[in-house]
Amino acid sequence: MKQKTKHIQALTWRWYRDKSGGVAVYAAIFSMLALSAGSVSVDLGRLITLKSQLQHRADAGALAGAVQLDGTDGSMERARDVAMNGTTDESNISRTTGELAVGAVNFYSDYETRTVAAVDRDARVIEVTMTPQLVDFFFTPFLDMLLEAVAEDSMSVTASSVAQYAPLMCNAPPLMVCDLTETGGEDVMSTANSGRQILAKAPQGGSTSWVPGNFGLLESGYGSGANNLERSLADIEPPGCDTTVITTEPGTMANRVQNGVNARFNDSPYLTPAPNVISYPRDTEFQDFESNDVGGERLGDGNWDPEEYWSDNHFGAELPVDLENATRFQVYLYELGEEYAKDGNHTLYPIPDEVPDGYTTVNPPSEDMPLSGEPDFIPASNGALRRVMQVAVLRCVEDDVKGRGDYPTDGNYIEVFITEPVGDPPDTAIFGEIIGPIYPDAEEMFHRDAQLLD
Repeated sequence: MKQKTKHIQALTWRWYRDKSGGVAVYAAIFSMLALSAGSVSVDLGRLITLKSQLQHRADAGALAGAVQLDGTDGSMERARDVAMNGTTDESNISRTTGELAVGAVNFYSDYETRTVAAVDRDARVIEVTMTPQLVDFFFTPFLDMLLEAVAEDSMSVTASSVAQYAPLMCNAPPLMVCDLTETGGEDVMSTANSGRQILAKAPQGGSTSWVPGNFGLLESGYGSGANNLERSLADIEPPGCDTTVITTEPGTMANRVQNGVNARFNDSPYLTPAPNVISYPRDTEFQDFESNDVGGERLGDGNWDPEEYWSDNHFGAELPVDLENATRFQVYLYELGEEYAKDGNHTLYPIPDEVPDGYTTVNPPSEDMPLSGEPDFIPASNGALRRVMQVAVLRCVEDDVKGRGDYPTDGNYIEVFITEPVGDPPDTAIFGEIIGPIYPDAEEMFHRDAQLLD
């Protein structure tokens, strides 16, 4: 009996110490864990990949659409069509494999405040939202077994992108003015103000600055500093392109401004004048202008006498019929024998391929230079446009413009005809006549571009 008991104990001990088959249990457990972890990583990878595909499609649609927001009629509709159909992308990850579709397109005049754009001219920002895509999970069955719980078997993924039309203004002189509506004045961007004189740069003297430290100058394409500013003002085609954010250049830099601007006339070290260097009369508001006027007028009324000017400078001749109630810029072009189109005070030069309704083409019979109009040197290569400048319009109050800083233009520029040379310090004002606003749809001046905001 004792022997039998010992035998049983030996068998029991051998069974207890026998490890064969135990590995299989652990292997089964770890295999399920590994398989679950692998499935989870696969599904996470699929989610990340689909999200990336959707984001890429949203970014492409937003950028393509933003470029169309040039403010012209139909720009929002064009932007919507391009955002939805201009690019395509597909995926085989989602439950509904195939093309990734755009779900919604929205337009804003100001994205920070989410102000919805009501008309094409106000639309500056586009938001593209993708149609949500469902991803079926591989790992749900394993989680159900391991956790004894019901896990989600799919997840919805989407993406959105916001872009803004950010045209580049290239080869513009480094000049700025402030939006006069912020201080109770009139809108210089209004086409109704074509033909009126503007103080395009305040003269020397602290009381006449546009805002503290700023007299109307910007950092040039050559960089900051007085020498670079002078070079840029004097250039026939100033270097560089500005985005919708520009850098102000504080100070008057009187002599530098005089040398640079007067390159368009005879009185400058730069021998590149316009083909007609005569001065034109000022508006009545500016007849008695003094550089030390506190406050002072910034915008004239457009009131000048073309008949008296023509008689005084064309040997007593009568004003041509085409120049009745003409602007100074229109008279200037006529004197040069340059063809242009006009609608009242609105002037198109050079004439576009398609002249808008309401405009009449003026074709002077011949060049009719005024007394003292001939320059002393060979005219610049850009001809009549030598006396035309593009000037940025800043919201100086809203953006707290002062000293040197980076400020938005929102693409707002006016085109100005320089009516006279800059005087000696302290009378270093730049007087110009507003030709009209320049909008981002003017492709000969703006270069289309866009940037992602969100």
